[in-house]
Amino acid sequence: MNFSSSLFLLPVVFFYCFEPATGSAPSGCNSSNSPSGVTFVTGAVYGCDGNWNGGMSAAEVLCSTGHHVCSMDAELLALGLTKEVCRNSVPEGKWYASKVSGLWRLNQWGCDIYGTSTNDVFGCAKTDTADTATCSVLNSRKTMYSGGDGWAFTATQQQQPLDTSELNAIQHNNISSGGVMCCKNGPVGCSSSSPYGVTFVSGPQGSVYGCAGTWSGGISAANSLCAPGFTVCSTDNQLTTIGLTKSVCRGSVRGSQWYGSKVSGADVGNNVWGCDPGGASSNDVWGCSATDTGAASGCQVLNHMRSMADSSVGGWTYPGSTGTNEADHISHSDPSTGGAMCCREGCNPGYYGQNCNMLGECGSQQPLCNGHGECNDGQQGDGKCSCHQGWEGTDCGVQSTMGGDGPGMSGMSFLQDAEREQAMATTISSMGTRKGGSSSLGQLLVGVVIGVVVAFVGMVGALQLNKWMN
Repeated sequence: MNFSSSLFLLPVVFFYCFEPATGSAPSGCNSSNSPSGVTFVTGAVYGCDGNWNGGMSAAEVLCSTGHHVCSMDAELLALGLTKEVCRNSVPEGKWYASKVSGLWRLNQWGCDIYGTSTNDVFGCAKTDTADTATCSVLNSRKTMYSGGDGWAFTATQQQQPLDTSELNAIQHNNISSGGVMCCKNGPVGCSSSSPYGVTFVSGPQGSVYGCAGTWSGGISAANSLCAPGFTVCSTDNQLTTIGLTKSVCRGSVRGSQWYGSKVSGADVGNNVWGCDPGGASSNDVWGCSATDTGAASGCQVLNHMRSMADSSVGGWTYPGSTGTNEADHISHSDPSTGGAMCCREGCNPGYYGQNCNMLGECGSQQPLCNGHGECNDGQQGDGKCSCHQGWEGTDCGVQSTMGGDGPGMSGMSFLQDAEREQAMATTISSMGTRKGGSSSLGQLLVGVVIGVVVAFVGMVGALQLNKWMN
């Protein structure tokens, strides 16, 4: 054997190291824990194959960054799922679970619209099961009596009796029989108090989101559903300036959901009742729904009005109202039927540029700059973070070391060689998992390092062997 003959090892080594990663995990799935899955609604709802123990909350590990285990039937409806898509997207023999549980309503067993029950677990399967007629989109449920094929229900002492707490006890250990439903996180304009929402407008003049949730004490109290920097939309003119239209208003809302604003009613002339143009009225409440109301002709963009006449329908009530000041008293108790419209004029948080279409170093996930700095976003900004004292990095995600770090220097500058090498290896292996759970980039870089090392060792060995034989 000579040196040149050892070169045949190099293609083998590098083919192994650069071999493409297998698996077809959709973007909503954490590929580290879920190697495969299905897409229910592109960009919104995914079925992620995988295993977990300890109830549905433990299944969050199967969802990628920016996604969560789907929590409400109404959330799935708002994201575009239908019963037909629910059943037609699932291969035979698989089942995908959500955090939706069961509730007795309308004289039959069905989905818990309030998200407070733990009885049974609803999801999507190829074949419908009984008692799902009251669900908007989910078509199958499992109970402690329908385990098997990797599905089981193990109760703890706190979860007894088991037949009313399956949501907290469900576990899965057969990846070939399905997994969990993962939904994209709510719109950037909605707070953590809002379980889901819809996007009406996101453009250079501002953004409008529908944020589902509950509140009491008038429409101003609904600000709790809006993310920092957003408030309940105030006038029909504001919504028009941002870019909302009536067709978008009605086309963005599904089912019986309705999203209210601070816009109230007024006689706009010619005996037409419509939006109060000056924002001074508190009579009735205007918003967006899938269906128009008769008085909508008096508004530029809003299409549906609520008043005391529809009190208690869908959880909408007006305690203390005289019938001419509904906006000051409107309350909402059913998150499955909608919530409030949240507005922000100008760019979304983290975005900058004249058209608000460039995402800066601040990122778009709250809190911006990891909560350790201020973001210079907006049309006049550059999208960069200004870090608080003691923090650094482009996104203020690195804590400065104490006692001697110079400006712009990270704590890693003072690591010993062994520590630095270990940190580098950790960084390489984790690079691919920072976004969406994909580890392909980290695997590629590690493959390069291993390939070079193995090739070098092989060549040195070949040289020594060739020298010994000659």
